[in-house]
Parts: sequence; structure tokens; C-alpha cells
Amino acid sequence: MLFLYDLPNWLMGVIVIGTILGLSFGGYFAFHRWWRPVFTDDNKSVAMVVLSVVATINSLVLAFSAISVWESFGAADAAVVAEANSVSALARDLAVFDSVQSREARRQLREYTDQVVRVEWCDMQRGQANIDVWNTFDRMFLAIGRIEPDSARHSALLPEIWERANELRKQRRSRL
Repeated sequence: MLFLYDLPNWLMGVIVIGTILGLSFGGYFAFHRWWRPVFTDDNKSVAMVVLSVVATINSLVLAFSAISVWESFGAADAAVVAEANSVSALARDLAVFDSVQSREARRQLREYTDQVVRVEWCDMQRGQANIDVWNTFDRMFLAIGRIEPDSARHSALLPEIWERANELRKQRRSRL
């Protein structure tokens, strides 16, 4: 059923509505072809009351479903924004260092973010995580570990970089 995520929204709507209408009309005409019911006024009154109750319950279920989807969308959006902010802060902190190790860490960070956008979001749409992106994240983490501070200022900044890298890992887990 995951192939349905790959369909355009308009086609998905046509399929869902067409299926519901086809089954409804098919069932209605098949039922009335084999059995011809005769309804009294009392039967019609009861049917209208039951129909209004069913319509009310359907409306409530639809409203709760819409709220649930909206909250899930908001949580996913918040997770992506938090991860993007962590990437931005980490890149800014790494830019302070001007060494071969920090440039390599920034390159690995760029590669990680590129893979998240190009590869992992497509995999997440199918409910899968991507091990290659995890490996890129690990390589970036190791590259940060190779940074050697060459001044007291850089030594004071390195714990902040580690905190941001660990924060990025937490944000990544939240998004996944």
C-alpha cells in the first residue's frame, strides 16, 4: 500500500472518491435488483433519525482525524526546523576554526544535509530510514572529533561544538 504515497494528490483523490462512489452505487443497485423493499412512513422517520446520528458521528470522526493529521504535520515540521537550526548553528561554530580538520567536518556536514534532503526524505516517505545517511552522520561526527584546538578561544568553543553535534543527533532521531 505504500505505493499510494507516490501518487499525485489529484489522482489519489480521484481513486478514493471513485472507489467509494463505485462501491456505493454498485451496492445500492445490486441490493434493489434482488430485493424490493417497501417502506412505511414510520420506517422512513426512523431511518432519518438514524441517518442524522450516523452523519453526526462521521463528522466528529472526520474532525478528530483532521486534527490528528494536522498535529502530526506540525510535529514533523517542528522536528525538521529544529534539525535545520542545529545544522546551521553547528556549521557556524565550525566556521570559527580555520583548520584542515574543521573544513573536513564542515564538508561532511554539508554532505550529510544534502543526503538528508535528496535521499532520506524520499525514504522517510516510504517509512524507511537510510543507513548511508547514518554513516555520513557518523563520519561527520568523527571529523569533529579530529579537530584540535590551537588557542584558548578554540578550546573554549570545542565543548559547544560537541553539544551542538549531540543536539543534532537528537534532532535527527526526533525527525526519524
